[in-house]
Amino acid sequence: FYVKHFMKDMKIALDEAEKLQLPVPGLTLAKELYEELIADGKENSGTQVLYKKYIRG
Repeated sequence: FYVKHFMKDMKIALDEAEKLQLPVPGLTLAKELYEELIADGKENSGTQVLYKKYIRG
């Protein structure tokens, strides 16, 4: 699953959570981590790239 598609889905979920005034700190953190990947040019990589980023540094 591409990072760019996962990010789109996370944004939808966060928007809905905000409408419901539902705190989702784990999802908020995940979005921040995936935003870092996008900034690194990894939006067309699979979601496993997050694991690889922290294992390999």
